[in-house]
Amino acid sequence: MKLVLLFALVPTLLACDQKQGASPAEGGTPSAARPGPDLSKVDVCALVTPAEIEAVVRGATEIQAKPEPSPGTSKACRYTAVSSPNGPTKAEIVLLVTGRGGYTMHKAHGKPIADLGDEAVDSQGKTVVLVGDLMLTTRETNLDPPLVVALFRKAIPRLR
Repeated sequence: MKLVLLFALVPTLLACDQKQGASPAEGGTPSAARPGPDLSKVDVCALVTPAEIEAVVRGATEIQAKPEPSPGTSKACRYTAVSSPNGPTKAEIVLLVTGRGGYTMHKAHGKPIADLGDEAVDSQGKTVVLVGDLMLTTRETNLDPPLVVALFRKAIPRLR
């Protein structure tokens, strides 16, 4: 009887092991538990395109994206949206990718953002999302929270 039970459990155990890389809908491990890409290989300026910034910053006619020096083990890209070549700045967005180190504090003090998944919070007005082992956050001026969420929807799949 014990031998029959053991043989009956083996296929189940193998199926569970194979689902480690599957999506949660497929019964796999959620993305927060899987390691994400290596931070050194992430091109932060490629996470959101100038056209996507222009779509959410109304009145912007030119978008500039440039890598920004960032402290320690993080990478950043500054997007500046202007209304004309010499016109006033409409919005500035800095996308920042770091390790997951500070995420626990943000999650403890933040409010969940349902539109971005289980690992997304608004922490004191800052959008913070955990993607694998990397944390994506922004600093922005003149950009409403729903527009920030729209940009995160574009950036998150590219970070995976």
